[in-house]
Amino acid sequence: MSHPRALQFYSVCGLIGLLSFSVCLRSSLAAAPAGAAESALAKKVETKPGEYNVDYDIQPLKGKLDRVPMFNSNSPEIVPDSGILLSTLDPKNKRHPEAHLKYAVKGPFTIFFHHINRQDESGPRKLLIISLLVYNPASSKASLTFHSLASYVSQPDAPVPVQPLPPLCADDEGKVYAGQGDRVASDYVRGAADFKYPFTINVAPRSYALVSELPVKVYGASSANGRSYFAEAEAKKPIQLALLGSFREDLEVFERSEVWRPQSATDEMEDLIERGSAFGAGRKDRGNRDLHSLQKMLEEDNLAGPREGDKRAPTPPGSKQAIVYGRVSGVQLGSTLTAERSLDLQVATPLAVAYPVSSVEQGTMGTGEIQAAPLIRRYKNSAYAAHGNYCVHYQIDLKITSHDKATRSVAIALSSPLKTDKNEDYLTFFKEQARPVFFRGVIKVSESDNQGKIADDAPAHYYHLVAHRGERLPPFTRLQMEPGENRTVRIELYYTPDATPPQMLTIDSEVNARPVTIPAPAEQSANPADKKLSQKSKGRNE
Repeated sequence: MSHPRALQFYSVCGLIGLLSFSVCLRSSLAAAPAGAAESALAKKVETKPGEYNVDYDIQPLKGKLDRVPMFNSNSPEIVPDSGILLSTLDPKNKRHPEAHLKYAVKGPFTIFFHHINRQDESGPRKLLIISLLVYNPASSKASLTFHSLASYVSQPDAPVPVQPLPPLCADDEGKVYAGQGDRVASDYVRGAADFKYPFTINVAPRSYALVSELPVKVYGASSANGRSYFAEAEAKKPIQLALLGSFREDLEVFERSEVWRPQSATDEMEDLIERGSAFGAGRKDRGNRDLHSLQKMLEEDNLAGPREGDKRAPTPPGSKQAIVYGRVSGVQLGSTLTAERSLDLQVATPLAVAYPVSSVEQGTMGTGEIQAAPLIRRYKNSAYAAHGNYCVHYQIDLKITSHDKATRSVAIALSSPLKTDKNEDYLTFFKEQARPVFFRGVIKVSESDNQGKIADDAPAHYYHLVAHRGERLPPFTRLQMEPGENRTVRIELYYTPDATPPQMLTIDSEVNARPVTIPAPAEQSANPADKKLSQKSKGRNE
């Protein structure tokens, strides 16, 4: 069965800096004003000036988070001074026990961090070094295995282009991104971050190992640069992790732009383990001194700060007051969210359904569903949950069945309507494009075969989306559903660091006025496959 691709008109979108040219999807809907193409069910209702409503049956996604822990460090986002960013070590015998959360991971887990180096333009610039260490508290050797990894700095790896990116762009080659978090998530959703062979680090009993030591350098006229990092790993025995930030003079360092491709990432980590430090420049004695100084920081230093929550403390769960979400620093429970929803196209009945993606407290879009992963360890004055679910893998299966007697077109889109917690039957959008970008990232779309199954190697297409606050985006795919047809569409994304939740996944289908004749039972072939082909042939030729 042939499944025509959606959005068939293309134009070229120029990207600046390291971004190469990419083919951008353009459809008549993309060129039209927001809300120009709506289903018969979706009507506009004027509310406040500059806004409009679109009717939808808003339902919970009913997503299920797994129980894979994530070591998550995003506070302080801007690192003000040297210190501990996040530590799950035992606080015993530490000068500042409050800086250590005492949590050991065993089995599969993920690591995420996103931090910024901002320097005063008037003073000498310093280099931020982010160091990831692992500690083995046991009396026998422990191993840590990495299966995938991606890390980029904004400059020069993933600059935001001078010319704004379009709201919807084909990105099968992975060349469209704006910001380091966008590029990390793009690598993961397309499988570019996977190692060909797992990389294993052996850690001696009651000893530390330096896993990564990454520079964040401020370049040129800019006053800031940021780094995002995400990895999937596994520990055979319980281990503890620590992330440290330290500043050094802005000396010449090995340029790590583009090194975090899978093969070079393993080479870098292997070299780091052998030398003790990437800044040892091949001298093991220097590397040992660096590792010793990091151990001393863990034992004697406090948390790097001040932190965002020191000025505005996050709001406790369940509060009725205006919420302060805060930034995450701790261990969350959940790295992958899966959901499966069934949709039925009834005879001569339009469809307009919406599901929240990355819904948060006081932002469930009326569904009552909070998708934010809970924190099982956190620092005081940091977020109570992983609001935004940065780098959480979303896998959403939409099982669509047509009971209609006519061919139906089904449009699927991801948009950023105005956040609400009220139980309403519509989504609210701005008429004009707002300035803040609330979501930019890549989604992967794959479809089922004739048996309704999605194979691991099923053909997939990738689309880069840019949604401003209150912006309704054009559909990234359209399906042509024949009478009696079943189709499953899988939508995947790694929720992009620095996106602002929630978004809404919308499914629209108008009623096709042209009916398709269904043969009477006596005319139908005894072979079910022949029957389906006969129905399709008649529908297409009438």
